[in-house]
Amino acid sequence: MASKFRAKDIMSLIIRVLHNKERIGQVLDYVDVDELEAGTLGLHQDLLNRTFKRELMNRALMEDYEVAFAGRAIIVTADKFIKVMMLEKVLKFKITFTDLELTFGEPGHYFFSKYNLDISGIPAILEKMPGGSSIKDTIIASLLKNGIKDIPWIQLVNDRVYVDFSKVPGFDKLRDEGIYGIDVISTLELGNLESKNGKLRLTYKWVE
Repeated sequence: MASKFRAKDIMSLIIRVLHNKERIGQVLDYVDVDELEAGTLGLHQDLLNRTFKRELMNRALMEDYEVAFAGRAIIVTADKFIKVMMLEKVLKFKITFTDLELTFGEPGHYFFSKYNLDISGIPAILEKMPGGSSIKDTIIASLLKNGIKDIPWIQLVNDRVYVDFSKVPGFDKLRDEGIYGIDVISTLELGNLESKNGKLRLTYKWVE
């Protein structure tokens, strides 16, 4: 169980904020205070496409990427070097997530959505070769298999993706210890996930 919020925890938080004040300032530029007061959290796509882009690219080993929150969908395009069969090339991948569903509260902590993955940039000569029509399917299958084999908290079933936050490393520690003594997991409920106009919005409320 998370401990009570103490004065030394407040000081530790202040010190950490001061150490990261430049980056925190960049994040705060995208915060809509009126939305926040009304119980809505908004993640602007530019936070991922600009502020944190270099860190995310390095972690995912991508040459480039862009995220769009629009039309009730999350659209991710990524340039990645692929070595499959006779192909060694940087290809462009487009992943579209639709029918977004989020459960974050007493019933559990999950994310569900439909997804579609497409690839562009495969040389025409390869696609015209015997068996060329299966090259794209082979690349997609290889990417999905290798991409999630070490991520037990993500499951792909047919055209849907399931994310179980409770299996994410560090989730249990966060549940037990809280953030500076604040029990976030059992006191926070998130819902009504929506993607449009460059923002991913969801409602939040604190529960006793």
